[in-house]
Amino acid sequence: DVELNPGPMIDDQPSCLLFAKCLKPLVDWKPFALCLPGITQSDVSIIDKKKRNAHLMKMVLHKRWLQVNPTASWRDVINALKQCKENELARTIEDKVTDRPTAGRSTNDDMEASTSNVRPGPITGNPKDILRTHSVKLTDAITTSLYRVTDALYAEGLIPLDTKDNIQTVTGISDYRKSSQLVSVIQRQLESSLNPEQYLIDICHVLINQQHRTLTDIATSILHQLGQSIPDNVTSISLIPDDVQGYADNMRQLYKHQPIVATDWPPRIGKDFFGRLALVEKQDYSTQAETAWHMLRGQVDKIVELTENKEISVEDVLQPTDSSLSLRVVIDGPPGIGKTTLCRKLLNMWSNGTLVHQQYDLVLYCPLRNSKIATATTLADLFVRQLKRYKNVPEWFEERDGEGLLIIFDGWDELSEQLRQSSLAASIIFKNELDQCSVIVTSRSYASSSLLKMDTLSRHVQVIGFSEKEISTVIIQTLQKDTKLAQKIIQYLHSKSNPDSENDDESDEISDDEVESDDEVEAYTNLANTRMTFSSHQLQSLSEAVKEDYLGLMTTFTEYDEENYQFLHLSIQEFLAAWWIAKHEKKTEEVFKDHFDDDHFRMCLRFVAGLTHLEHESYQQYFNEQQLDLQCKKNLLFGFKTCHLSYFYQNPEVKWKSYNNDMSFDHISSDDFDNVPILLLQLLYESQNTTLCQVLAQSINNHSLCLYKVPLLLLDWLCLSYCINNSNTTWNHLDLWLVSNQELSVLTAGLANNSLQTQCKRLNALLKGSTNLLINNLSQSSFLSNIQECYCNLHTGQYDPCLVLLEFLNLPQLKVLHLIMMEPTITLCSTDYTDKCIELEEFIEMNLTLQEMKIEYSQLNETTSNMVISVIRGVTRNKAITSLTLDVPSTPPLLPDGVIEQLLKDNNTLQALSLNIPDINLLPSSLNIVEVSTPLAALEIGRWRSRKLMTSLLPHIKGLHCLILPDPYPPHLLFLSHPSLHTLTLPLDTAESAIELFTILQTNTTLKALSVEIKEERVYTSSMGTSLQDMLTQNRTLKYLEISDEIPSSFLPFLTTGLRHNTSLQQLSVSIPLNEEVRAFINVISQKNNVKEIEINFIPDQSYSNCSEKEEEQIMTPLFYEKVLPAVTNMLQSHTTIRLLRIVCIYINTESSQPNWIELVQHLYEAIFIHPSLEYIDINTESTLLVDTLEDQKKTLIDRHRKEQPHKPLPIVNIIHH
Repeated sequence: DVELNPGPMIDDQPSCLLFAKCLKPLVDWKPFALCLPGITQSDVSIIDKKKRNAHLMKMVLHKRWLQVNPTASWRDVINALKQCKENELARTIEDKVTDRPTAGRSTNDDMEASTSNVRPGPITGNPKDILRTHSVKLTDAITTSLYRVTDALYAEGLIPLDTKDNIQTVTGISDYRKSSQLVSVIQRQLESSLNPEQYLIDICHVLINQQHRTLTDIATSILHQLGQSIPDNVTSISLIPDDVQGYADNMRQLYKHQPIVATDWPPRIGKDFFGRLALVEKQDYSTQAETAWHMLRGQVDKIVELTENKEISVEDVLQPTDSSLSLRVVIDGPPGIGKTTLCRKLLNMWSNGTLVHQQYDLVLYCPLRNSKIATATTLADLFVRQLKRYKNVPEWFEERDGEGLLIIFDGWDELSEQLRQSSLAASIIFKNELDQCSVIVTSRSYASSSLLKMDTLSRHVQVIGFSEKEISTVIIQTLQKDTKLAQKIIQYLHSKSNPDSENDDESDEISDDEVESDDEVEAYTNLANTRMTFSSHQLQSLSEAVKEDYLGLMTTFTEYDEENYQFLHLSIQEFLAAWWIAKHEKKTEEVFKDHFDDDHFRMCLRFVAGLTHLEHESYQQYFNEQQLDLQCKKNLLFGFKTCHLSYFYQNPEVKWKSYNNDMSFDHISSDDFDNVPILLLQLLYESQNTTLCQVLAQSINNHSLCLYKVPLLLLDWLCLSYCINNSNTTWNHLDLWLVSNQELSVLTAGLANNSLQTQCKRLNALLKGSTNLLINNLSQSSFLSNIQECYCNLHTGQYDPCLVLLEFLNLPQLKVLHLIMMEPTITLCSTDYTDKCIELEEFIEMNLTLQEMKIEYSQLNETTSNMVISVIRGVTRNKAITSLTLDVPSTPPLLPDGVIEQLLKDNNTLQALSLNIPDINLLPSSLNIVEVSTPLAALEIGRWRSRKLMTSLLPHIKGLHCLILPDPYPPHLLFLSHPSLHTLTLPLDTAESAIELFTILQTNTTLKALSVEIKEERVYTSSMGTSLQDMLTQNRTLKYLEISDEIPSSFLPFLTTGLRHNTSLQQLSVSIPLNEEVRAFINVISQKNNVKEIEINFIPDQSYSNCSEKEEEQIMTPLFYEKVLPAVTNMLQSHTTIRLLRIVCIYINTESSQPNWIELVQHLYEAIFIHPSLEYIDINTESTLLVDTLEDQKKTLIDRHRKEQPHKPLPIVNIIHH
């Protein structure tokens, strides 16, 4: 009966210690690391440079991996092990994270060393008599935490299941009576126990764990009488004063009597019970784009599978995180979905002691619609019941910084924008005050974005509404119990449906004019004043016809011991206000304008749009925003990357990587960019005004729309599809960013019947959870009938790669297709899939439109590898494709003989070929390449152990302009075969090969872009340094230079001297040690106006090799602030032609700080924002000081820039803080 810890599951994020322990058998960790999503060779080199023991390096690897891939999971670990052929270890870990634990043992026990429990010492005293003497006090104390104590006792095997069930389910008796029965059961269990002393000790430990003052007092008293020592954790329990306990008990009684759900959640449907008010915990706080619920127009919520979210129980809302017991939980959802109901449920659970994860001394419910709470200035103002005998309670919590206090702020969206910025509620929510208390804050979804940006956010929960069936059940059961109400409803509906019917009781009729003239005015004026509650004297002027007894639209409640009124729901107030606005035609447009920028009026204005259809011409001004810039903004490419990618792709800036399953690292944000006007999209849909759709579309610059990190709900996707569908516009580019299967379903349904006047030329999307049907619906849409470029990343889902590829290739005007397919679930049988692959091969062969194709596929097996074979064979006989990229890094069945050879022999159109296929995927005989007829100008061979493929290809290929290699190759052979080489990536593994390369380049006049990888320190000899120095001094044509691995301190003078004499370089990317010599290096760059793109990665100096990571950070942190930042600032002040700048230094102690550092950071930002040519700066560090200072200074810096350089765009400042 002991509850077991199930241990880590396959999709859980690995902990650092467990990660390192599980990988202990792994001797060579570096190939494994390179297979982890997001880890690069540079990361591996930095970690390996530290020369620590293998266990510590694996822990450092874990830290770095989670920085670049926050969604890391055990599944990724297993896949990486399989890719590097560590299959036995992969199976061992896979068994641990997928099997259920054996009885009495958790998976964690199997993966880590188990711990043992020590039994207490000898027993003295009479347990039976001791328990009897404490029974009265114990009964009283248990009453306040009855259900939680019961669950805890049962979990420890101290009471039978029948007792637990009776306590939890029996109705009609008081909690005190149940508590008395529970104590009686404990007494009987003790008497029948073989070891009554130990049984009573176990009871005491359970009571102490409740962290309840009275229960702890009783338990410690019993232990003393038994001659036992008090557990260590008792001393840490803060026993609360009597007045705090008294106030808490008073609030418990208040909350218990609220009309809300009973003990279960959800138990059944009917009066006083609520149905499936389910909760989902968001897995990514940064966006709301994956929301899988929202009432669509005219429909009840439909319960759907939430592939991107985790469904949780109400008990887990307050489950502590790994980082803190002090929680900040955001609960959001659309109007009327049940957020307030959930709050009351939590209050009810606290009152009955059933909050299982944390025990709070006091819970305060603070509805932000109440003006006294919204404008509160002290904690005492939040205490709804201000009883004089408890006047010291707020002060007690303030002295403890809120420890033991839970505050529920209900209705963040009902606060004004000013109060969201500066109010006591905001200060507490954002942990500026009472940082030890826990907070729940609810909000409508549109207003929760500021909350989701909190660094201290613990959990983001969304509420799902009722199903249609459950709503029907509630109505039916309610009417069955109240026949009088049922009869009234029947009569009302009959009279409304039959205009000739007569109403027998005319006295009950309510005049429409009477309703409209009072209720709507009250709704509007109070909404305009952001007042959601009204005192009784405010309603005295209303006619009786509109009061609660007649319409039932308002209800009474008591707060601060004062009777108040409010509408049953804010939505009712908003609709009545909208009705009033729409009815006054002469004032409608004026009122609309007055409140357009008022957050509180969002829903009201949507109602107005639906009522008026926004037909008046004055509404066009809101949609006709000239040159609205909503285009994609991405990290600017450095020169070498531009040279490299432009050979393979028509749009080199599209550089997705499948390893992170994310595109966010490509996108950037700036204060110069406009926000996607979600409210306008909602107004368009509500108004059903097609003319305004066209007006808005024409105002969008270049007809390009990017939805990167735009928080769209399902309703917003519906609104977006309506706008696009009726825009009569050819969209040059749509970047949908991340789209779930539910969102894609809504979007494609909305675009299903568009006219041919609405088209899209270029589409980007990351589709999660897609299916064959959804992809078919998307590709069959006439909206894509003229699409020319399609970039899609399919992550998970039930789809067949071969079918998906066929769907996209069927697009008649498609010229560019990039398709990444991750972890699909194949639905076709092997035979059907083979047939489709044959069809795919023939289709590619006959396609005369497609010019560029990139295919990435993560999981090959015997069935799906046929797709890759079909692609290669189809391209072999194709007459139009000029660029092909194949990225299949997994190690599945071998490709058959002759596939690669035939491609290179028979195809006569390919100009660029990128192959990332491991040697292990190729039969040895398939590498016997003897003839290459393909007119290749660019060749890239991937990094997945492709040396045999490389050495088989290169001797037979001549005249390349771009060559990207994964392994070393003799430089003289390269330049002999490719005398016009323009772009080269080449690893160097010996000093001799490096000297040979740099000697050739001293006189070479064709190479423009060079990236060298030098992994071994032995390569850096003085002779090699001299050759690099001479090359930089004599070469006049090399523009872009990258040295991707770290340079030792001894080599830095050669590089510095060579740069001093160089006149051609425009880009330099290096990794250099952070030491006292770094200023001299940066000062040289400061004098080189020809170098316009600079990328410097600062790494620990070799002299730190024996230091721990913490010691390294302590050394490097002051050097970074006091040497690097001033040197970079001086460089920006003296070097006026820099365009791009990237600084990387991850070895920073975030806790270290000196008074002068803030000033140094401020000077850096001033130099950035007034620089005459700087377009982009990227600083990748763990410094919170850089982030905080920019946030504080940003407005001043932007204002100064726009004043002094009005015609220059703001520099993009991208601070990456892990």
